[in-house]
Amino acid sequence: MKLRHQFERLAFLLVLFAVRILSRTQVLALGRAFGSLAYLLDRRHRIVALENYHAAFPDASEKEVRKTIRSCYCFFSSYLFDMLTCFSGYSYKTFETYEYEGMEHLEAAYRRGKGTIFFGGHMGAWEIMALAQGARGFQLGLVVRRLDNPHLELLLEKVRTLTGNFSIEKKEGFRPMLKALREGRGLAVLMDQNVRTEDRVFVEFFGRSASTTPSVALLKLKTDCSLIPVSGHWLSGNRYRFTYGAPVDVPLSGDRQEDVLRLTQECTRLIEQRIRQHPECWLWMHRRWKTQPEKPETK
Repeated sequence: MKLRHQFERLAFLLVLFAVRILSRTQVLALGRAFGSLAYLLDRRHRIVALENYHAAFPDASEKEVRKTIRSCYCFFSSYLFDMLTCFSGYSYKTFETYEYEGMEHLEAAYRRGKGTIFFGGHMGAWEIMALAQGARGFQLGLVVRRLDNPHLELLLEKVRTLTGNFSIEKKEGFRPMLKALREGRGLAVLMDQNVRTEDRVFVEFFGRSASTTPSVALLKLKTDCSLIPVSGHWLSGNRYRFTYGAPVDVPLSGDRQEDVLRLTQECTRLIEQRIRQHPECWLWMHRRWKTQPEKPETK
């Protein structure tokens, strides 16, 4: 094991020990405190987040922008600390205290039997949402990128599979995803990150061109699976509300390239819609619009 990985493992175990002797309420409060500190100290990502928010909401006041980004830091820090409580064995009773909206869409998609892609963004405790869905009897595959640290990856994998879910490494390609969908199973895919590979497509996101993965659209065209938008946000009382939207319904033209673009744009529009409703729960620190279409050469 690399020296850096050993230090990461040690730091993680120390934090995990501290979390295990605290109540969940205390853990979340500690997480929010760390979030406030990170907002002050993490200048590089804070600047990115502020710039992104200004561009997405050009009419927002400076006070509103800074307040939202600070809340964003606090939310994600508390969420990460909440994930640590899962390493002690998450109680199924905790899942029952959360609110679930649109479960009829999830249930109908599973009954349809053609597989379901639950798509969304880095918004509102997505890992815990997947755990909660598995605990309610609707297990699914999580399309993930493995951590560089093998020890931490093993621990994370243990948590991800606590309620019957399974992981699919992105690098494995479409084959395991297609297999799961053709077996009528569910997949969870996050599609709000900047894509640098050649298979990217550009769609509008908050009024700007955004390089986006076409994988969700391609899987839909190959399997006729259901596409269900999902999101979550924070509620008072240390709870979350997890929302399942109506399945994506986009008229298809038969032109593969055009249909991929239409489907990807609609999925991205739905993600943007949820972010606009709860902007403090989206990861503004990511350079979402970094890759832009190449400008045509001028003669």
